[in-house]
Amino acid sequence: MLIIPKDSESSEVLGDLLQSSSASFRKIRLYDRDVILADHHAGIDTGSLGIALTDGLTSRKFKPTPTTVQVGDLRIGPDRLVIAAGPCAVESRDQISAIAEDVKRFGADIPEGWGIQAAYQSIFFPGSWNTGPETAEGSFR
Repeated sequence: MLIIPKDSESSEVLGDLLQSSSASFRKIRLYDRDVILADHHAGIDTGSLGIALTDGLTSRKFKPTPTTVQVGDLRIGPDRLVIAAGPCAVESRDQISAIAEDVKRFGADIPEGWGIQAAYQSIFFPGSWNTGPETAEGSFR
């Protein structure tokens, strides 16, 4: 459960309640606010406590300003649509080069994937289990 207290006093009360209940929880600071991550079986009645949000971390009430992330020369944020594209798996340097050229030509900003997803086992998906990311590095520049 994600608990976002209204103020520091509510945060302290919630922390004390969780501590006394032996519940598993972690208190962190995020965007200058206290956030408590707790086991949903903690037995705390959050309805009677000072809770600021029920919308969670995706709410503009929690963080009203947009987030911008710099990745190399690319700025990812609210100003423009950024498209990531690419395969989940790659098998050869030639395949990577061909796909990278197509992805770039069709307008994608950054490559996506380029390895074998962790859910797959190498015995069922022969190819570049260990070398895919290293082989793909630099192919999109």
